[in-house]
Amino acid sequence: MAESKKVAISPEAAAAVARGDLITAIKLVRDSNGKIELSLAKEAVDAWKSSRPLPSTNAAATVVAAKAAANAGLPAAALLALSQGKTLEAIKVLHNTGMDLRSAKERIEAHMQAHPKAAATRPHHVAGTRQTVTVTRTPTVQHDDSDRRVVVYALAAVAVALVAYAWDAGWL
Repeated sequence: MAESKKVAISPEAAAAVARGDLITAIKLVRDSNGKIELSLAKEAVDAWKSSRPLPSTNAAATVVAAKAAANAGLPAAALLALSQGKTLEAIKVLHNTGMDLRSAKERIEAHMQAHPKAAATRPHHVAGTRQTVTVTRTPTVQHDDSDRRVVVYALAAVAVALVAYAWDAGWL
């Protein structure tokens, strides 16, 4: 008989729970735990959502206990922000839970050091170097020579009208 194991909640599943997308969260939990039963995955997501202990399973599922334990200390909204590369937003989420700003920053940095794969996928500007983006815009109005010809003809007509007026007035 296989020993009882906890169902692991991946950071992606925790982020889906934070967004309120429970169906995606259940699917992610099933996929990451070796296609466990649907009811067991639903119980795990509900337990994660209400912060109860996760249900046990006797199935031979692959479980990353260290990862689940490390993620258990961070709110789902902070995990979601980190998965999107928004380090400052994750720190703000922890700060809004009542933690002082310095401790929140240290806790997020410790989480990122414990999960180097997630830290490697974050944007470069978070690491302290700012990327420059060059945007090339195509002009929304394109001019051609026919527009210039119309303007030249209009100016020539005005000049001829002025000369005719000056001639008729006796100035020339």
